[in-house]
Amino acid sequence: MKLFVDIGNSHIKFVNFDGQYGDVCKIKYEKHILGNPLSNSDITSLAAPDEIICINVAGYNIKRQLIDQCLSIWDLNPEFIKVCQSDFGVTNSYKDIDQLGVDRWMAMIAAWNIVHKKVMVVDIGSAMTIDLIDDDGIHLGGYIVPGNYLMANALFKDTNIQSDTDHSNLSLQPGKSTQECIVNGAARSLTSMIMDIYHSINENQQNLYQCVITGGGANNIIEHLKIPLLYEPMLVFEGMRLTRRYS
Repeated sequence: MKLFVDIGNSHIKFVNFDGQYGDVCKIKYEKHILGNPLSNSDITSLAAPDEIICINVAGYNIKRQLIDQCLSIWDLNPEFIKVCQSDFGVTNSYKDIDQLGVDRWMAMIAAWNIVHKKVMVVDIGSAMTIDLIDDDGIHLGGYIVPGNYLMANALFKDTNIQSDTDHSNLSLQPGKSTQECIVNGAARSLTSMIMDIYHSINENQQNLYQCVITGGGANNIIEHLKIPLLYEPMLVFEGMRLTRRYS
């Protein structure tokens, strides 16, 4: 039994893998608060793994805490996947490969290996990332913008506007309150950006880019996208599985 761990900027996601994926367990945490990121009954109830494979974009402190707790709970030292120059048919375009988030790298590897053609990879979490990969698996570069929650909260944080809007019920319609205007404006910005990039890269092309979308915020955006797409909620974990050569 393998345990995959994805340490993001606001959540840690866990899933068991034993030929197929189990249910994903997700914990919300605050990076600036030292504590026990695994102190959750859902985690200790997971099947005991024989290997723990992690990716981490949240920095050293949370990594150190997770290592300590994996040793305490399962007596296992987790392995952390790093970004490399090329793997599983995909070639990194960054001059400094360590600057590319490992979650993006996993998503790109998985997406390209799903479609085996040029692909536009969209991952919507705390930030929204969009990466483009050509038919030969060459990463052409990408974009990073705040996700809808982070974008809206930037306004709530730096103004006297009080946030009482449910971010899970996004609309592209004009808001009927200041809170709705902000949340709907953030959602419209993300959907417009995705569709604009999709149409611009596919303009006058016969061999179209396939859009593959993932991330915790993807469910709220997909219904508003008027483009062909594949929704792959396990995309990052699938990249981890591929790079570790698990079947």
